[in-house]
Amino acid sequence: MSPAVLAARPLPPDVTPVYLAEGAANIIYRLTCPTTPSETRLLRLRKTLPSAQPNAAAYAYLSHTAFPLFPPHLLVATSLVRLPPGLLEAANKDLRALEKAGKRPKKRCGMYLETTEQFGFLITDMSPLPTPPRSPAAAVTTTTAPPATVGTGAATGDTRQILLEFKPKWLLQSPSAPQGWTRCRTCALRARKHPGAAGFCPLDLASGDAARIGRAVAQLLPTHAPARFTIPAESSWERERTRLGAKATAFLLRSDLMPHLKRLQARLDPDGPLRSGMGQSFLDAMTVRDLTVFLRVDMDAPDDDGVVDDGEGAGGNRVGTVEERERGRVDGKEAGGVECGVGDLDMKTGQGGKRGYWRETERGLVEGGWYCGGERTCWP
Repeated sequence: MSPAVLAARPLPPDVTPVYLAEGAANIIYRLTCPTTPSETRLLRLRKTLPSAQPNAAAYAYLSHTAFPLFPPHLLVATSLVRLPPGLLEAANKDLRALEKAGKRPKKRCGMYLETTEQFGFLITDMSPLPTPPRSPAAAVTTTTAPPATVGTGAATGDTRQILLEFKPKWLLQSPSAPQGWTRCRTCALRARKHPGAAGFCPLDLASGDAARIGRAVAQLLPTHAPARFTIPAESSWERERTRLGAKATAFLLRSDLMPHLKRLQARLDPDGPLRSGMGQSFLDAMTVRDLTVFLRVDMDAPDDDGVVDDGEGAGGNRVGTVEERERGRVDGKEAGGVECGVGDLDMKTGQGGKRGYWRETERGLVEGGWYCGGERTCWP
């Protein structure tokens, strides 16, 4: 039995898991505990899938392979916990009730939690934190509409924070792409699967150029104000959304996050799906390409333009050195009030036909002309 399994603490029996969100392989619950109501954590539980790994094995991969790829300040804290008897059965019963009430996504219905699983992942909650009440004179507007495509509402109470959540995907062009390409790997696949659909270009996101990063960030912002987000009387959602984009852009320009991800992808997969032997290094590259970035943005924190003077006067757009970026961090929070965490570092095994799927997907993009279609939309 691995040290991680031996060290796994039991989940307290008095916690209540509340359904929050789900993906194809896992369901996320927010935990509340009567003894510590101010503390919230997330519990990730796996569904019954043929290719799914037991959580003990998945955590061993995280501990020994995935986590060491990153400096600790970039990671969302994750630990292994032992589940109390009956929790999974009760959660499955609740899922069926959500389905009956029409409150579970239709494409997720019919898939339930694996009841033989003994462990779950306890994850730091990156949801917006409640904001202390302002003085009565500072009137605010509180939104009640559901959040748009990113983030969730605050765990409890109104908030001046917003969570941006996204998958960076292929931050470098695929080594298998043909010469003369006009689309990156991610944009080529989007054009094939969803013609005409909008989306950010990962090459922009990792470019180190303020204008290109800003263009990508604009595609990540919520259209409407998230639930429980408070807007000062002197402001508006349009104004807040503009500031949110500026804060996220400044963070990505200053932070070592994107340069680090870019280096990892280059090192782990120098050959691309068509030429790679698809060994462990390639599988790790696919894990990095499929991770999730969480940015919790405090809208009350002073703005920071994230720009390092490049010697050519104000307004330079050079990304800073690691040392310069580190000086912008205070107690884990970047200048501008942005906190970052990387999660969903799920182990890719290549089983269940995944290796063939990755190779054939790439071959279809190359031979179908999706990398070279139309005028150039992506730049190195």
